[in-house]
Amino acid sequence: MGGYDKLPWKNRLEKTSLIVQQFLESSQISQCKYIEDNIDRISEPFQFMSIMLTKILVMNNPKRKVSNPILFDASCSGIQHIAALTLEQELAINVNIYTDDFNPKAEFPKDFYTYALDKIRSKLSESDLTELRDIKLNRKIIKRSIMTIPYNISMVGIGDQLMEHFETNWVLKERFIKIPSYATISGNEINLNASQYGNLCKIVYFVLTKELPSLRMLNEYFNNMIDIFIKLNLPVTWVTPAGLKIQYTNVKFKTSKVKAQLLTSSQIATIKLPTDNLDKLNMKRSFMPNFIHSLDAANVHLLLANISIENLPVFTIHDCFASTPNSMFKLENLVKEAFINIYFKDSGYLLKIHQHFVETIISATDQLNNLECNELNIISNDAAENNHNEDVTANLFELNSMNKIKYVMDRKTKEIIKIPELPVGYIDKNKNINSFIKGLLNSKYFIG
Repeated sequence: MGGYDKLPWKNRLEKTSLIVQQFLESSQISQCKYIEDNIDRISEPFQFMSIMLTKILVMNNPKRKVSNPILFDASCSGIQHIAALTLEQELAINVNIYTDDFNPKAEFPKDFYTYALDKIRSKLSESDLTELRDIKLNRKIIKRSIMTIPYNISMVGIGDQLMEHFETNWVLKERFIKIPSYATISGNEINLNASQYGNLCKIVYFVLTKELPSLRMLNEYFNNMIDIFIKLNLPVTWVTPAGLKIQYTNVKFKTSKVKAQLLTSSQIATIKLPTDNLDKLNMKRSFMPNFIHSLDAANVHLLLANISIENLPVFTIHDCFASTPNSMFKLENLVKEAFINIYFKDSGYLLKIHQHFVETIISATDQLNNLECNELNIISNDAAENNHNEDVTANLFELNSMNKIKYVMDRKTKEIIKIPELPVGYIDKNKNINSFIKGLLNSKYFIG
């Protein structure tokens, strides 16, 4: 869109004639001049040039067939998966999954990077450090860190990503990080020592991982489930919406030093050998990236199944889709349909995966009935808290005896294990799941 992709859909169409006219005027000097003059505003210069040259050919021959691929890109797809999983409406709005605007073509597209940046700036303004209160950062600086939120980015990782935009200075033997003037409120460069830079990274990390409640609660839920699977020495399994069963595990390794007995001159080598124990820390760190990637793949699987029926040309890489101009609107609807089938049909995917987790745990343990729980004095207070959730959940999917079990016993250790519940508030949100279907179908910027 020649730098106008942040405008409402209606305004973008109005800009088309202007862009074409400016390109024609620039091409009299050089075909690349418009690109050179607007390179900072054009995100896909080669695609733009291809479309402009084709537009000129069509102007000369209106009957000419156009087959240039048109690229659709998701609005921060990892966060879209999180928003859809948790049914968090505010998050869904800011990644263009949901809108209830009566005229969506006149609505400005939401930008999650700007949304997160505003939260980071607000937190920086409250800092006790004068230097940090003067830092505003910008969308480009924090974009990569935001993109990796669903993939369990660490604080060290965020620090490394931010450093791609900063320079290092050394004064005597002390290291300083130079924050450029365009990233400060005062317009002056700021030099942060190691401690101050650590605080900057801590604020960015805190906002991105702790101040987005749906992400925090989803992480806690999965971590609690992984704790139980590790206690039971079970792999984590789930079935993707496309029907693929995935078994995920991560074992601990032990190091061992070996030396060849036949060669006296051989050197001692260190090798790593797998053990029978699961690596709890690595499983927690790497589960979410693997899980989100499996959902990305499922979205493509379901999409391609529908496309094969429609016989549409399509190219796809991760969360990007491309098709010919005459297939654009069909492709957009099919992508939405695949997303709806994943998250908003049959009471939602998170409920399905929760039921699968619970059934897996119950199959590997001994069940405790309410009488046994009362005798062990472990149910009293939270029984009342769970009554409401049980009543609501019963309306969402048919409960069998397994779904009513809150505690199980490890067959080997006889330890009593409480089965984790869904994230707080999810059951109530699930009652409005149909509104998400309407909101997604109404959105003009889910992909674009």
